[in-house]
Amino acid sequence: FQKLNFRRLWIDHKYLTLIPMYEAEVASIRDVYNDGRSSPPIPRNVPSIAGRILWIRQLCRCIEEPMEIFRRREKVIAHPRMQKSIKMYNALLNVFTHYEMIYHKAWYDSAVVVRMALNSPLLLKDPRTNKYIVNFDPYIHQLLREAEYIA
Repeated sequence: FQKLNFRRLWIDHKYLTLIPMYEAEVASIRDVYNDGRSSPPIPRNVPSIAGRILWIRQLCRCIEEPMEIFRRREKVIAHPRMQKSIKMYNALLNVFTHYEMIYHKAWYDSAVVVRMALNSPLLLKDPRTNKYIVNFDPYIHQLLREAEYIA
């Protein structure tokens, strides 16, 4: 219908009726964040930090996708009723970005342990039995799995 560009369709007016629904959705997502930020729902077999980052990115998508649709309509995004929604969106997006950066930094700082493990020899010789032992730190595998999820 948008391609037809008929004035009688009042497409921009229809978008304006969606603004209260979007504000309610943003408030609902804010409540989900406040309830789950200390222990978010993490899928099984997903490392803790990667799960938290995936969770917050999912919440970001829930508020970003509708806002992108509003941004395509210049009259709607400039309307005074939309300004409150934009402020709510920006505030919540800043909180989400801060949350993601905290956990990303924690993940990055924990990678120091892996750097030390990678500097140690892979094979060690047991002095009692004279057999070789594989010196593989399991944290390396965990860090690689987290990197896959985060990327």
